[in-house]
Amino acid sequence: MNKNKIIKIFSCSFCAMVLIMLSSTLSVYAEASIPDPNKYCSLNIELKQPTGETIFDGNVYLYHIANLITTDSDYYYEYTSSYSECDIQKEKLSDNSCSKEIDAFTKNRNIIGQEASLNEQGKVQFTDLSSGTYLVVIKNTNNDFYLTEPLLISLPNYYKEANSFNYDVTAYPKAMKNNEISIQKGLSQGTLNKLPQTGQLWWPVPILMFSGILFIVLSFVTRRNNECK
Repeated sequence: MNKNKIIKIFSCSFCAMVLIMLSSTLSVYAEASIPDPNKYCSLNIELKQPTGETIFDGNVYLYHIANLITTDSDYYYEYTSSYSECDIQKEKLSDNSCSKEIDAFTKNRNIIGQEASLNEQGKVQFTDLSSGTYLVVIKNTNNDFYLTEPLLISLPNYYKEANSFNYDVTAYPKAMKNNEISIQKGLSQGTLNKLPQTGQLWWPVPILMFSGILFIVLSFVTRRNNECK
């Protein structure tokens, strides 16, 4: 077996190995980057004072703002029928910047959501929730004032560190003293990140660049050897 043939076999084998590794990795990532809209979610709320004292004198109201819509390679949100006339851009639902506006719209339209009372541990749980974006409103028992700012949560929640979706989310909003409101946005299984819109990965780019450069060099060496004969 001559040198040129060995180089060609090595080049083809290396490129095939890179392509197999890349395709399998992208396949796994694609599965993680597109949530399952048919899988039910749960939402746990735990409310405490900054001092750590439990708040149990309160009601939690949950409103389904938008549905999660998926395609073969992407996903997006569409307002539910109750919020179809809301003029707030749906792209803003990925953070908490428009929560007060959504809450105002909810009150003006007298939209009815789910309601539950905090237990003695300051906790409440909502189960069998469809995927989408939800508004969480927490008030005192007499509904005289808010215990926290309105909070927007997307279910499932994207867990960036593990490149996966968490369908059982726990949120920890905290009420400040003298009704000064503060929201702790951390979730039990990750942070409230804007959900990715594509399944693109950047780490394979250097591998592909290196593979391309290596292939070019090997091809050049083979060509020079052929010309020298």
